[in-house]
Amino acid sequence: MSIVLSELRSDEIALYEQYLEDFIPERVFDCHAHLYRQDLLGAGVLAQASGIVNGPRVVDRLVYQEALSAMMPRRAPLGGLFFPYPSETLDMQASNDFIAGEVATHACSRGLMMVQPGDDPAKVEAAVLQQRLAGFKVYYIYSGVAEPLNSTPGSYIPEWIWEISHRHRLVIMVHLVMPRALAEIENQRYIVDHCRRYSDAQLVLAHAARGFCARHTIDSVAVLSDLPNVWFDTSAICEPEAFSAILRVFGVHRLVFGSDFPISSYRARPVSMGDGFWWVDESDVPASWKLGRPIACGLQSLLAIKQACQSVGLSTASVKALFWDNSMTLLGIGE
Repeated sequence: MSIVLSELRSDEIALYEQYLEDFIPERVFDCHAHLYRQDLLGAGVLAQASGIVNGPRVVDRLVYQEALSAMMPRRAPLGGLFFPYPSETLDMQASNDFIAGEVATHACSRGLMMVQPGDDPAKVEAAVLQQRLAGFKVYYIYSGVAEPLNSTPGSYIPEWIWEISHRHRLVIMVHLVMPRALAEIENQRYIVDHCRRYSDAQLVLAHAARGFCARHTIDSVAVLSDLPNVWFDTSAICEPEAFSAILRVFGVHRLVFGSDFPISSYRARPVSMGDGFWWVDESDVPASWKLGRPIACGLQSLLAIKQACQSVGLSTASVKALFWDNSMTLLGIGE
């Protein structure tokens, strides 16, 4: 199954038109999306996204735009923050060059460079500035730890990334791991220490600080409340509670919309389960079940965003900020 969406099912169209179209502002910026070429991923593409290999061989900004236009008719993003799809066997330099080429011709889009601890800091700094990229994507599978999901931030975010980002006010996009994500004390201490020491580096905690288990974000987000350079994106979070917690602690101006394309097209969703989470997809729901079926992850996430905005009483202007203005501020677009 390809997870690059070409069209919505009739039930998804009805849901979108009834609940989402009037909620989503006309201007949308996507602050978390992947572009990739299959030949650059190698054999190590993450198992949970194995549908990628059955999709287009080249997933560029045009393919992205077609998929988001299908998922969000008349509200598709006008620009995005794009970066490579992670793979243990990724051709990182070629993938970064691919991203740079895709955003170079689109004034309202930006790119992030995928990096790993063994990279040459001087070459990385020169490349990110020469290609006018907005910062860095770091990822736990490059930590070198035997069990990558137990990686501490320092094992996959080299100190020189913070130094470069602080010098040039660049973004660091982080997918937290360890079992309880932001609720892990080691993750909290690392974030607080580094955001204070490198105050011009802009840290984006992807997936609402990996709030796939909502309580992990709910229980811990207040620890970061005095850090002006911490941001959160909405990517692939399908329950409203983590968003509501962020909005209550930080207000609206640190939460940015992100689709997590191409995961946004996958008819699946993460579900809080005890002190963890599970991804439920179409194979988990019997065909005989008539009271619900998985929809595109991006639509499910948009429903969660709407519910969170309603639960904290956001104004129309604040909703517009979440979908557009905050990303402009984070990335310095229009300055």
